[in-house]
Amino acid sequence: MDSLLSSIKDKLVNGIEVTGTGLKIIAVVTMFVDHIALGPLTNWILKNMPSMSADTYSFYYSFYHVLRAIGRMAFPIYCFLLVEGVAHTRNIRKYALRVLTVALLAEVPFDYLFYHRLFYWQHNNVLWGLLLGLICLHLYSLVEKYECSFALKMVIMCAGMAVAHFTFLDYGEAGICCICLMSILNGEEPGIRVIAFMAGVGALAILSSTIELFAMAMVVPIGMYRGGRGRDSKFIRKFFYLFYPLHICLLILVDYYIVQT
Repeated sequence: MDSLLSSIKDKLVNGIEVTGTGLKIIAVVTMFVDHIALGPLTNWILKNMPSMSADTYSFYYSFYHVLRAIGRMAFPIYCFLLVEGVAHTRNIRKYALRVLTVALLAEVPFDYLFYHRLFYWQHNNVLWGLLLGLICLHLYSLVEKYECSFALKMVIMCAGMAVAHFTFLDYGEAGICCICLMSILNGEEPGIRVIAFMAGVGALAILSSTIELFAMAMVVPIGMYRGGRGRDSKFIRKFFYLFYPLHICLLILVDYYIVQT
């Protein structure tokens, strides 16, 4: 009883903590919502639009945009977690290999769900952007020892943005700018993390679309993050990595059912 009261007291004094696992849960849920809208819901609306009244179409159109707004929360959280992951990983090569593996697994399902092709080179899935961001952050660690490290980081960021633009990565140059800014501004204090997160979201809004500003709502859980990993196991780690390609495959099945019925 005393330990329970002590735990409650600590939470009241120090605030409720959101762990890395908690942030990942928020990211996968909001991403799933976004992809429901972008995939099956969009195709269902297009299929039934000829028979819809104006009011019905307006309702579903508004519903689509609500889901897309919710989906804006996911990518900045993934960027933030990437920055944290690179800062604390023991083996950057293994980390990069895991991201690369998931990017490869997800590309064909991604292209098929959103572009109805097995290969579509004009828009590549978000994991490639995260992998490129990871490479930029690793280069950041290599230039830290130089006096002109900040200038070198800016050069690396600009180079990464150019690569993202010309390789048609999801979020393009905006995604790389978001990751790099979060890394440059990030710190151990919750307030500093919030500022870094807001700067990254601001970059997305400026370079991509103002709808990305909906992700500012995530400053609340980011502010509650204290650097803790949270519940962890090999199964949990694999789940969060494989969720991306697996949920896309699930949505392909849903989309197929919608088209056939």
